[in-house]
Amino acid sequence: MIPDYHFLFVPPVLSADWLFEAARRYWDRFRPMVIHDLEVVGFAPKGKKVAITVIARRDLAPSLIAEVKKRFPSAYLDPLVYDVVRDMRLTLDGRANYGQRFGLPETNEGN
Repeated sequence: MIPDYHFLFVPPVLSADWLFEAARRYWDRFRPMVIHDLEVVGFAPKGKKVAITVIARRDLAPSLIAEVKKRFPSAYLDPLVYDVVRDMRLTLDGRANYGQRFGLPETNEGN
């Protein structure tokens, strides 16, 4: 899926390291809109393809994922769940290296 709008949701309870250290190369490559408030997603025009990459630790993931699914059921949800910034960086750097925004090659098919 190639989204019209791609959001990178970094919950406000995470330190800046999760964005600036772990997601720097990923952001440089794909330029998602970095948000810390899901309210912003609601401003995407109706009928457009929306993707939300959620950065979360294991203790936050269940509630964050449930909230995204409830508020934006038609959005493509891309949860990344790691407890350590270094591990998150390895995944996001790998995605940037391979040009795979969501861990898989992008297609125009589906949602």
